[in-house]
Amino acid sequence: MIFPAYDRADVPEDQRQANLETVRRVREVVAELVDAEGRRRRAEGLITSWSLDRDELDQAAAALGIPPLQDEEWDAITGFN
Repeated sequence: MIFPAYDRADVPEDQRQANLETVRRVREVVAELVDAEGRRRRAEGLITSWSLDRDELDQAAAALGIPPLQDEEWDAITGFN
């Protein structure tokens, strides 16, 4: 895709700042997605290596004080649906 060339002076300062803020937010979102994917893969590896079933995983979550997996999350991890 070819973008038209433009002179930086043609872009108002407030628009440039808004663009920079948008880029910063997009970077944060992408970084969070990458981090979340890594956590998901580590969790899947632990579930598999420890042979945890749903009840055991829910008990572990309760012991850690975090909410148990939702059905959709469990299905995604175990490959159902």
